[in-house]
Amino acid sequence: NGKLWSSSIYFLVPIYCSSELSDHDLTMEEVETAEELLVKQHRKEKKDLQAKIQSMKNAVPKNDKKRRKQLTEDIAKLEAELNQKHENELQHLQNSNAADKNCFVDYIKVDEVADAVDSMNLAGREETEVKQGRISKAQKRRDKKAAQERERENRIAEAEVENLSGSRHQEDLKLRKKLAEMHLQIREICSDGHCMYRAVEHQLMDRGGSLGIRELRAQTAQYMRNHSDDFLPFLTNPNTGNMCTADEFEKYCNDVAETAAWGGQLELRALTHVLQLPIEVIQADSPTITIGEEYAKPPVMLIYMRHAYGLGEHYNSSVLMANQLIVRALKANAKKINLSSRNIDTLPKSFSRLTWVLALQLNNNSLASLPPELQSLRQLAELNLGNNDFEDIPAVLKRLNSLKKLYLFGNKISSLHPDILEGLPNLRVLNLNHNKISHIPSEIQSVFTQTISLNILIYRLCNLEIISLSDNQLKEIPAELGLLKKLTEINLNNNKLTEIPQQLYNLTQLRKLHLARNNLTDLPEGVHGLKNLKILDVAGNQLSMFPTGFQFLALEVLLFEANNLVKLELLESTQELEVLSLKEHAARLVLKENLNKLSVVSRALPLYPALQSMLSRWSSCALCLQPFLTTWVECVQFINLQKDMGIKRSQNIPVRVLLCSYSCFNKSGHSYYGVAKI
Repeated sequence: NGKLWSSSIYFLVPIYCSSELSDHDLTMEEVETAEELLVKQHRKEKKDLQAKIQSMKNAVPKNDKKRRKQLTEDIAKLEAELNQKHENELQHLQNSNAADKNCFVDYIKVDEVADAVDSMNLAGREETEVKQGRISKAQKRRDKKAAQERERENRIAEAEVENLSGSRHQEDLKLRKKLAEMHLQIREICSDGHCMYRAVEHQLMDRGGSLGIRELRAQTAQYMRNHSDDFLPFLTNPNTGNMCTADEFEKYCNDVAETAAWGGQLELRALTHVLQLPIEVIQADSPTITIGEEYAKPPVMLIYMRHAYGLGEHYNSSVLMANQLIVRALKANAKKINLSSRNIDTLPKSFSRLTWVLALQLNNNSLASLPPELQSLRQLAELNLGNNDFEDIPAVLKRLNSLKKLYLFGNKISSLHPDILEGLPNLRVLNLNHNKISHIPSEIQSVFTQTISLNILIYRLCNLEIISLSDNQLKEIPAELGLLKKLTEINLNNNKLTEIPQQLYNLTQLRKLHLARNNLTDLPEGVHGLKNLKILDVAGNQLSMFPTGFQFLALEVLLFEANNLVKLELLESTQELEVLSLKEHAARLVLKENLNKLSVVSRALPLYPALQSMLSRWSSCALCLQPFLTTWVECVQFINLQKDMGIKRSQNIPVRVLLCSYSCFNKSGHSYYGVAKI
């Protein structure tokens, strides 16, 4: 007491940096114990996950390839998430340990300690220690957030288990089993309040019917009005519990006809009489209900789902399984088979027995390839493979020599393989809309590894009448397309074309030409050669005028919106000086002499093919009719679509006019305008 120690003394001062340290005397052995506890917890979580995965596998049928594939992805995702979670927790613990070691003790060297140290208030020391042991507000917020995250993860895990063992999943399993026994499968219908009517509409479409939702609703409501005595006793006011009045019944019928009001048994009873067809409603936990048994026709098959989408009730349609359809087709010698929208990813080998089939619809499925057995369909004339997952044109198609119509729209095809198209000499319609095709090759490799020109392919496709390549990435099209003399329709909308080959104007049978939404700045001269063209769509390009002779086309429809057409805004300008190059002078002289077939120039010109080729691009002046090679002044005339072309649209458009000189341009008596570049 009252003495001073001169020797150096070190005090251990606890400085708490984390709420995980509840005592200032926490030891390293206790930290190691925490690591062991975490490892033990991780083992338990992995064991629980394996049990969960096993239950997920048991819940999915082995023959359901699509759901099995999805299950594999879900399992991999769950395992990856758990491994990541464990790594994060271990890393967090290691970081905390390192921080604790640095923050827990701070050695303070004291050279001189006064006697006042002995007189420190013990109570004050205890109070200080209590204060140091408290959890900060920031730490409390972090703890609360961590607890909320754990609770969220638990809810997600419970929801995943519920999805496997809950009512909706169990109902789906029971329905699929029941439908499989009937050789049926579910056809999903969107849940928009019209589901019952959409399901009936789908069933009628499979039978060749054409009634839509509006007609079905309207006819259902009208039947209920006409037979109110059959329906009124079953309708009550939800507020009073009394039978609906006449006004309330009329409002109910109006809702059926005009709104998205859900349909039920009453509407089904009306529909069965409207359609004069029996309606069967398949349910998971109840026997199938049949309405309209008095009608001896194949029933409309609907699927009622009590727990679908959490809505309480929902109607889906049903379709025959692919194998069952093939069996029926074999028995009935069916000429047309529709397997569209059936979630098919592979075709059964039994297809090889359908040798007499003429039309096959396989659109809106998940096909990425076709089996070689398909080549047995030697009489197949129409094949629809639209909206599938093909990345290339299937090679088996080149064996289908009778094919006339081929639809491959809405796939992922990026290039054409002419060696496949070579085997389709009877092809009339080729639809490749909505793919990723960037070019049509001018040279291709044949199956014999010899380089052949596109001319040979064009020769093989000489019967093609319709080709559609809209919504691709084409930047150019080959001039050889002009050799397909039987083409009546070309659709190249929504590509990246900058020019059109003049050879297309050789297609004298062409009736429809769609070039909308490309990058065209000009249409080549000679368009008047398309004498049978009725529809031309060039909207959404960068055209400034239409080519010479455009007004002589017999068009019925012309679409040209969203272009940069020149406008009639007059400017005063006078130009009389003619400046012609020596080449142009010589060319005009030769061209003029060549018009006289008996002249020396006319007889000698065939001996100079290069000169003859250059002069073949000559034009005739619209005023003096003299030949010239280079257009010296750019002019237009404005024609009225209705008056000059007979199109039902009163609007003026600019058409290019070719003049040989300013002398002709300055003559009076014409309505041509020079184009000024501003």
